[in-house]
Amino acid sequence: MKDVIESPVLEAIENQAENNLRESRVKIVRRWGGLASDAVLDPNSEIFEIPNLDGILGYRIEHGCAVVYGNPVCAPAMASKLVEAFDHYTKKLGLKVLYVGATGWFAEAVIQSGQGVSIEFGYEITLNPQRDPRSHTGSHGSLVRRKVRHAEKEGVCVEEYTEADSALEVALEEVGNSWLQMRKGPQVHISHVHLFDDRPGKRWFYAKKEDQIVGVVVLNQLEARQGWLLNHLMFTPQAPNGTPEILVVTALAKIAEEGCHFVSFGNASKASLEIMGLGKFSSWAITHIFKLATHIFHLEGHIKFWDKFHPQYEPSYILFRERNIGIRQILSLMKALNLKWRN
Repeated sequence: MKDVIESPVLEAIENQAENNLRESRVKIVRRWGGLASDAVLDPNSEIFEIPNLDGILGYRIEHGCAVVYGNPVCAPAMASKLVEAFDHYTKKLGLKVLYVGATGWFAEAVIQSGQGVSIEFGYEITLNPQRDPRSHTGSHGSLVRRKVRHAEKEGVCVEEYTEADSALEVALEEVGNSWLQMRKGPQVHISHVHLFDDRPGKRWFYAKKEDQIVGVVVLNQLEARQGWLLNHLMFTPQAPNGTPEILVVTALAKIAEEGCHFVSFGNASKASLEIMGLGKFSSWAITHIFKLATHIFHLEGHIKFWDKFHPQYEPSYILFRERNIGIRQILSLMKALNLKWRN
């Protein structure tokens, strides 16, 4: 009888400990995270951390490689210590290590250490919300204005989700499900859609037409940059033309009122690679693999959508912790990016 009584108590204690650990990790990501924040917290990611250091790495093990999402999630001054500990850990397991979606300061540190390979494959798309995309002159500003006006004429309005409403949450999650179902052909993404997981540091804006929810966008806090990561911009097949644009400009206008000067829209691939640390043949091979992937998976499409908002572009990197790059690193990268074909 005693064991029966103690078992639920023990289970409750263990659950509370797990919840406390998760909350601690979420706080670290909100404090130091970047464009890969969602991927670090994704349920498919593993977490590496060491005692007495306020930081983590989010990674997946694929094909004998540990693929880390983004920079080390910690104060920059602590990054080398966390990376060295992770290198030691993965070496014991016989894993090769690569980082995807790293930013400039971390890529430079890796190259200056004399170890590894740096591949500038794309951009982090960023924007200052104080500059309203609708105020720009030229074709891009005109396009945003036309899109927003069309959505408004169709009766679309945007609101922020702030009060607990389980029915509305179900409706917003249905938008995500509908959006995923209508996506066909080649797909690439670093995280899955979990709208209401890890709520602290998240905001949601949704579009509705009459009583129907037709779109949603999620913002994740980036405290170190005093800004937000705007991602998971989703809409239904019934959403009027201009729904994505009105969602974005409304969210930007709201955080601009609050004094925000930085928003990241995540990663986008560029037309060509810049490679440091590899020989000519290896560079040639990787360049051609990238060109093929760009063609098959339409990797340039993401940047075309965001161009109309007049963003800025900061280099984004894939980093290999050793110079011997083989097929398993390429396969692990493809797996970690969730490259797949949806029928």
